[in-house]
Amino acid sequence: MIAALGETTAGCSLPRLRDLMLESAEGRRILKERPRVNSSTIDMNRLAQQPEGSFGRAYVTWLERCGVTPDTREPVRLPVICLLLFLH
Repeated sequence: MIAALGETTAGCSLPRLRDLMLESAEGRRILKERPRVNSSTIDMNRLAQQPEGSFGRAYVTWLERCGVTPDTREPVRLPVICLLLFLH
């Protein structure tokens, strides 16, 4: 449900996010490579070992609290410009 809400309401902010990402080398690399976060691309056990307050630890804690995995997210379904679709 949250993903569907994001798909229908994020349209205004996605172009700005894209523009901000294009301003840095790291952002351009992410947009070019389009990495996916799923159970085959990240080590959940390693993230769980990260220090309290780190992004990795917070991500694992959130996944566990919500009872989801990195693979739970359904593909984006609404037609959006390809680059903006990746950002979502």
